Amino acid sequence: MKIISAGNAYRRDPQRSDLYTYSVHVGKHTVEVEEGDSGWTLEKERVTVTSGRALLQGDLTVVIRGYTPPRRTAELQPQTHLPYINGCSATNLIPPLRPGDPCVQLLHIPAGCSEQRHHIHSTPRVVRVLHGRGVMEIGIGERVDRHELAEGMTVIIDALEPHHFVAPETDLFVVPIHVWSSTSAETAHPMMLGTHLV
Repeated sequence: MKIISAGNAYRRDPQRSDLYTYSVHVGKHTVEVEEGDSGWTLEKERVTVTSGRALLQGDLTVVIRGYTPPRRTAELQPQTHLPYINGCSATNLIPPLRPGDPCVQLLHIPAGCSEQRHHIHSTPRVVRVLHGRGVMEIGIGERVDRHELAEGMTVIIDALEPHHFVAPETDLFVVPIHVWSSTSAETAHPMMLGTHLV
């Protein structure tokens, strides 16, 4: 897990297992997106996907190399519609165009929720805390670290990194950007795909 503070950037060096490589830019900034790439920009009220050569401005931009979807925009409303694990819920803000494509969800962890079980995903997530406060527990066994989460924070969860969220006092809304989503014949719900309890 990496916490990226405002004004900083993170670049994922290509790994053999990566379908796409990406960079993350946090804080007020202008990011140049090259031809053949896409920019996933999160602002206070919306998330927008733009492909091809562009200059993007926002609070958080994820640039995905080699993926060029059509332009799409979704409003960030604190409402979720799909059940997720252990009392949480989610909604697809920008669904994948085909299984495995990048996508964006909104995840709601209700106040008092402490039953979300430790789990892993088969793909990385760039997670922005949209509203509320909470805790992210990450690691396994004796190596579990607790990280306080507050509105505006950006966290990168690597593939296969055991974690779960706790919302002791207030509802917690987070926006996970899946650099690429998992695929499965069992369900087409991108938040459930690649989620494995540990």
